[in-house]
Amino acid sequence: MTTTRTTATRHRQRIPTVNRAENLDLIRIEEAEVILCGKPEKIKGSVTLTNLGTTTIVVSELPLDNAEQANNAGFPVTLRINKSLRPNETRTITVKAALPPHTPAGSYSAEINLNGTKYAMRYEVIDHYALSFCPRKFVKQGVTASKKYDFKLRISNHGNVPYVIPRLGHTLNRDMQYTCKARSQSVVRDAKNGMQAFEDGIAKYTSLNYVGWSGISIKETGTAVQPGETLSITLSVTLPDKVDVNASYYGDVILAGNQLIGYQILA
Repeated sequence: MTTTRTTATRHRQRIPTVNRAENLDLIRIEEAEVILCGKPEKIKGSVTLTNLGTTTIVVSELPLDNAEQANNAGFPVTLRINKSLRPNETRTITVKAALPPHTPAGSYSAEINLNGTKYAMRYEVIDHYALSFCPRKFVKQGVTASKKYDFKLRISNHGNVPYVIPRLGHTLNRDMQYTCKARSQSVVRDAKNGMQAFEDGIAKYTSLNYVGWSGISIKETGTAVQPGETLSITLSVTLPDKVDVNASYYGDVILAGNQLIGYQILA
């Protein structure tokens, strides 16, 4: 038993002395200004720290003094580090912070306060578009030439920039049955010549049964969806004047640059 205790004591003695946040006055920041840049919820940068002391220091976080408006907006009050520095070591550390998601783009000043010694810091927030639509797919039944079909959906703005609902025009209206037929025809006639020939065949046979464009519009066109806002909108799809009432049709509407809203009109 005595041997075990003696070994454990020697093991503890070999561990270097660790001082935590109470010795932040032994830390120096090397940058004239610490800058974090990015979209509000994932803003990041780096800070270079030097340990001026004679023992290893574990820096868990750096206290921040934000501008009054930043504190009110819910900006962080500390900058997480969780790194150790050996005596006289200088180390550059990547740091991250999360600002309120709807923080407008711009510069926001703060100070890192190391036991009374203050260092300049700045957040550079960039424009961030983050939109979601619900639902993303719609189905109606009953095909009628030139008929307008209305779909209700919600758009939510999770970013920091207003989104103005654009004016839409038209989208390719596709016959579900002929699309399947086109693939089958291309498998039989063109696939033996390679993948590119197969894809070209699908396009060729689909175009032979092309019925025209569907008109698309949004009732709320021109309305701005503000950051943090959710808005109900009406998306309208108008079938072309030459359709087969016994066929089913489908298409896609592109919103916010790259988000697809799919529709189906079933016979």
